[in-house]
Amino acid sequence: MTWGRNRKIRNAREWVRDSLRGVAWLAVRAVRPVVLVGGVALLALGAHEGWTRLHESPTFRLHQLVIEGNQEMSDEEVAVACELETGITNVLLTRGARVRESCLVDPRIRDARVEIEPPSRIRVTIRERVTELYAALPDGLWAVSPLGEIFAPVAPEAMRPLPILTGAADLLHDHPEPAPLGQKPTLKDRIAHRNAQELRRELEARRSLILREALSLARVTSRAPASAWRGQALELMHDGIMGFSVRPLNGGMTARFGHAPFGRKATRLNMALVAVEGPTRTVSEAFLDNEARPNEVTVMLRQAPVAAAAGGLEAHP
Repeated sequence: MTWGRNRKIRNAREWVRDSLRGVAWLAVRAVRPVVLVGGVALLALGAHEGWTRLHESPTFRLHQLVIEGNQEMSDEEVAVACELETGITNVLLTRGARVRESCLVDPRIRDARVEIEPPSRIRVTIRERVTELYAALPDGLWAVSPLGEIFAPVAPEAMRPLPILTGAADLLHDHPEPAPLGQKPTLKDRIAHRNAQELRRELEARRSLILREALSLARVTSRAPASAWRGQALELMHDGIMGFSVRPLNGGMTARFGHAPFGRKATRLNMALVAVEGPTRTVSEAFLDNEARPNEVTVMLRQAPVAAAAGGLEAHP
């Protein structure tokens, strides 16, 4: 037996038992942090392994990409614009909002709707900016939408037989906002800034007017083209004073339409061509005026096609 001061008398068995309990308690305190750290490490490893398997699983790869609403853009162009790749993109980890943002970066896409259909399908429905006209700018040809938006450059191999607006390059380029005023602008700075803003608004209004008139003329000549223009791409030549003239890109009859409206002018032109053209003569130039002589068309004739151009006359439809 053992004796302790002010302690309970314990026999050898009880002493051994208490000693083992103390050792076990110390062991638990020492091992617990190791177990916790190991558990966290195993959990992280399992999460990483699961994420890797999920990311690399062929089950969730994009196998079917459905493109809808595209008219001018090919399916491949839409897929590239939206950063989607068959066999590579993980459908389960793809977010529709992010894909839509990628689509809208391309200026040819006005809007896009993205539907994620796990495990392996994505549907993209776009609304394009349709090209109705080309505009010749200092850096090449640009596409113009029916709303008058100059939105994308056009490669020569991608051109279609659409009218081309020329002669207005200096007026059609973008006009940036004036630089903001400093913290303490002077009266002279404020006046200059206000004048710059007014000039920009004036230039933007003129740019918008030119594009509206050009689109109107393109639609009129497309609906009711003159006989000499059928099947040909047309050039819409703009002059700040005389307005618009139309002629085929490959050469032929030139008609000066002036300023809008153009519908009645096109009708009068077609009537005049029917009246004066024949097997031996064609019209080389036509002049239409809805202000001084609203009901007249002036044409210049030439002998067709053997003789040289000879004279002119006025036709009154």
